[in-house]
Amino acid sequence: MKKIFLISSFLTASVIFLAGCLKDEGFDNQEYGINDPDTQPPGVGFPLASKTNNKNTIGLNFVATSQTINDILYINLETGNPASSDVHITLKIDTMKVLAYNALPGTTDLKPLLPSQYQIATTVTIPAGARNVQIPIVFPNASALNPNLLYGLDVTIESVDGGYKIAENLKTLLLEFTIKNAYDGYYNTKGEAYHPSFGVYQWNTEGVFACGNGFSLVTSGSNSVDLLPGQPLYSGGITYFSAVLPRFTVNTTTNKVTITTTNSTVFDQYPAYDSRYDPATKTFFIKYGWSGTRIATDTFTFCGPR
Repeated sequence: MKKIFLISSFLTASVIFLAGCLKDEGFDNQEYGINDPDTQPPGVGFPLASKTNNKNTIGLNFVATSQTINDILYINLETGNPASSDVHITLKIDTMKVLAYNALPGTTDLKPLLPSQYQIATTVTIPAGARNVQIPIVFPNASALNPNLLYGLDVTIESVDGGYKIAENLKTLLLEFTIKNAYDGYYNTKGEAYHPSFGVYQWNTEGVFACGNGFSLVTSGSNSVDLLPGQPLYSGGITYFSAVLPRFTVNTTTNKVTITTTNSTVFDQYPAYDSRYDPATKTFFIKYGWSGTRIATDTFTFCGPR
């Protein structure tokens, strides 16, 4: 199985092995999940559930082969001591928190994941002598998911034995899944275009926009990405399209790039120019046009994951 990159920050050892208990003002206010183990009942909880709005985002590779998500579903003992005997925990996996999140003002809807799309064990054990357990999330075939949608799932600690309590503010973890292929991400761009309304103009976004505030290419298939419209070419200047949506499709054998669109615009191709993707530098070199009079020559260089 393939281990993939998480958009959420990886848990460090200091987070994974945090120990504490269940009651005090800071804990009740969801500032942390730690307390004095000598004065409070021992408990269990998801350390990442203390995040603001409880949402943790994970990027899935858009592939048909199985991939495993680690370093996100951790259950910690909220106590100062490791388990003296095995601690058995039962999980409930549903979408109630997903629906509640969708109902909040200003949130982007998460489509509930179906049980057939993932695999998560619902009974887990923190072994004697340990302080936590990690539960892998397996996706047998992420290519069956729609790369244009966001997906959601919530995992709740439903029961625990051994006299442990479930920390109420650490009991449920809301997960958001995005679908990404190898070309998805933020890019710097430089190039030149001709438009009959503007003439020839050039741009170079490197050093103008911080990575993440400029261009992004978004997964639209297993080997294609879309350039979102209206992205700025330079500060206070022309934006990169508004009515058309370029799609760049990479031939995975030759790395040649074909430029199409998701609407009715037909892009002109320029066979004399080598429109291609360089996997070593994660760079697109492209040339295309439309309406017979509009021509763009561009270079997209990857600067970071989206």
